[in-house]
Amino acid sequence: MKIVWFSWKDKWHPEAGGAEIVKHEILRRLIDSGNQVVVVTSHYAGSLQNELKEGVQYYRVGGKYGVYLAAFAFYQKNLKGWEDVAIDECNTIPFFTQKYIRTQVYVIVYQLAREIWFYQMTFPLSWIGYLVEPLLHWSLKSAKVITISESTKRDLIKLGYANENIVKIRMASEAERASDLSHKKYGIKELLIIFVGSIRPMKRPMHALAAFERAKLSVPGIRLKIIGDGTGRYRSKFKRRLESSPFAKDIRWVGGVSNEEKLKSMSESALLLVTSVREGWGIVVSEAASQGTPALVYDVGGLRDSVINGKTGIVVAASIEEMAKQIINIAQNEELRMSLSKAAWESTLNQTFENTFNDFYSVIASNEKQNLDSNSHV
Repeated sequence: MKIVWFSWKDKWHPEAGGAEIVKHEILRRLIDSGNQVVVVTSHYAGSLQNELKEGVQYYRVGGKYGVYLAAFAFYQKNLKGWEDVAIDECNTIPFFTQKYIRTQVYVIVYQLAREIWFYQMTFPLSWIGYLVEPLLHWSLKSAKVITISESTKRDLIKLGYANENIVKIRMASEAERASDLSHKKYGIKELLIIFVGSIRPMKRPMHALAAFERAKLSVPGIRLKIIGDGTGRYRSKFKRRLESSPFAKDIRWVGGVSNEEKLKSMSESALLLVTSVREGWGIVVSEAASQGTPALVYDVGGLRDSVINGKTGIVVAASIEEMAKQIINIAQNEELRMSLSKAAWESTLNQTFENTFNDFYSVIASNEKQNLDSNSHV
């Protein structure tokens, strides 16, 4: 098949995240399966505008916000009619390829922004984004959609998409799974809790810090490690808040680290805290689980999908106090800790990108088969 994939960012973009990892793993397997793939994405400092990388042809046009119009112009001039299937990756804003591509288009939606607008943008842009987002999707409601969680699927149905047009594919992480759980033996005085995520408002690292502080009053032996970095005023505000903590000596913020260091830290931790406003899935949950580390997460879209409450982790109301209570509960209950750890680790056995790719490919390949069947009857 010839596939053209429209995307806001590629894996090497400075702001790349979990969605870009998922896409990259699918792209690699598309090439290995004998397909031709072109990715039209945004240009960033230091990137090449035209690059063949790992078998995928990348065309980088326009910047962070200009890519949508630039991608349309580039397609019309250079790619029109080349593809068998088009992928429109909607990272908040779709490329509206349905409006100008005549072959089958699949829209990938990892998550909706919704209330994230109020955390990441200031007034009035926050309200503009919140009100405009449903309108963007309303214009695509007849599209065939691929998503990664039941929460996002329900959100899309609320916006007018047809249930039968939405396919949910299984998720995975690129983490190498621990071979066993022998490394998870520690006492209550050695418990390390970890937060992994970018230091920005929608991830709510302040909540994780505050919940840890409250829990430490009851469980003095716990420590906190924070992995992730950010920019601007919020990062500075978080730094000041951390430095003023009465438990600053038991909190270590290491900033951004390599994937190997991240997994090592997860392996050494008893618990992962995830306090996001919402997620598409929460890849850090799967990464930590692969090391036998359960997650304590807020009851929000994506996170409630990646954790089986009471089995592979704990889901709590989006409240600092509720999270603190569960940190105490888990810290003081070794049997619960080990039960969650074992179930979390076992849950990742089948969380592979082979499964993710197979789910994805079965969707687009079924469309290609239908086209071949209809052409054979002409």
